[in-house]
Amino acid sequence: MEMTLFEEWRDHRRTPMRLVLDADSTWGETHGSQQLTFFNAHYDSYGYHPILVFDGDTGDLIVAHLRPGNVGASEGIVAWLEGLVEGIRAKWPDVPILFRADGGFATPAVYKWCEANGVDFLIGLGTNKRLAVQSAANLEIAKGQFLSGKVPAGEQAKAFTEFRYKAGTWKRRRRVIAKAEYGPLGSNQRYVVTSLADRTPRQIYTLYGWRGESENWIKNLKNALAGDRLSCEDFLPNAFRLLLHAVAYRLCQVLGKVVERLTGDRRQFDTLRLRLIKIAALLVEQGRRVVMHLPRACPYQELWWRTWTALAPPAASGA
Repeated sequence: MEMTLFEEWRDHRRTPMRLVLDADSTWGETHGSQQLTFFNAHYDSYGYHPILVFDGDTGDLIVAHLRPGNVGASEGIVAWLEGLVEGIRAKWPDVPILFRADGGFATPAVYKWCEANGVDFLIGLGTNKRLAVQSAANLEIAKGQFLSGKVPAGEQAKAFTEFRYKAGTWKRRRRVIAKAEYGPLGSNQRYVVTSLADRTPRQIYTLYGWRGESENWIKNLKNALAGDRLSCEDFLPNAFRLLLHAVAYRLCQVLGKVVERLTGDRRQFDTLRLRLIKIAALLVEQGRRVVMHLPRACPYQELWWRTWTALAPPAASGA
């Protein structure tokens, strides 16, 4: 069923110039004795640790896979990449693929697999003393820009650089991009490791920064659709529930695209649910049809009818 979710996306996706796979882990807190729920010190609670993969350009949810609460962020991602890349290349053999993720996925196994299979990667990298030493000059540049007064009030100075780096667990040196920020609250340094070679350090980090949009997609899944409500006693029913939430996500995404086309505005799933779905109505069963009576005082009546007309089959839209 998880692969069916992926295949449905692939079969309806327009051919991309380059495909970005955004992976992230999230947390589903539990409040009972659910099977395979464990305590996780990072989240300071008991729960499950699902892994999600999105289409980085469209926001489509491709993978929603439930895992026990005691696994690491990157647990199982290589196996998923194998299946996803095989399925993607079956349809688009020549489309470049970029795997993008935060520092939880910064493991040698991910780098090695991507390099061996022609998949580019762009992954956050945790800081350490060696990285700080190699990027010290870049931080001084950002500090000098800020102290010179050339930066607008309230903003931070930013500087970017790159260097070759090899951690103790790596078998080869890789390209690392460093971003240094300096502002009223002091300094901040961030790093990413990448196989991309055709962009400047600033461009690379900007591309990585777009990964932050996946946080909004996860918020839609969890806040608007209760995607973290996994309260069945057994693990398998909870995995199924997560898939149901994923299907609801995809349906709301279609609805959101229709509304955006009609109004020019992008709406959060919560807004769509409260204004277009969660509306009181009276259903009356007649001989061969069901009549739905909507309230006259609904403040979003016009948008509801425009959306219905855009979604409904021709026969229904003329009823």
